[in-house]
Amino acid sequence: WPSWSPGVSTAALAGPVASGSTFKWKSGRNTIKSELVKVDAPSAISWTGRTTGIKALHAWQLEERDGATIVRTQESWHGLVVKLLRHTIQPTLQSAIDDGLVALKTASERPSD
Repeated sequence: WPSWSPGVSTAALAGPVASGSTFKWKSGRNTIKSELVKVDAPSAISWTGRTTGIKALHAWQLEERDGATIVRTQESWHGLVVKLLRHTIQPTLQSAIDDGLVALKTASERPSD
């Protein structure tokens, strides 16, 4: 994840890639504690996360189609900070999702050595 996602500098999983496992990751100055909610390899993974004043739910769906992988992702943020900054939070979230998808596409299409 940190190798291709521009918003993630570190990530450490405590346990297997399975529902209920926790992980910590860093985005900007924020350290986020998260838990895997659903792991349905290879087609879906979702997690919840919490940082100062924000609780997030993020889901990824992957679908094989005609030799390619279609990726869909969605994320929602809740909490006091979100309510107070609702007009600036939504564009920030959408930008992070868009940037992450572009970075994933670029990394997945990079020729392997």
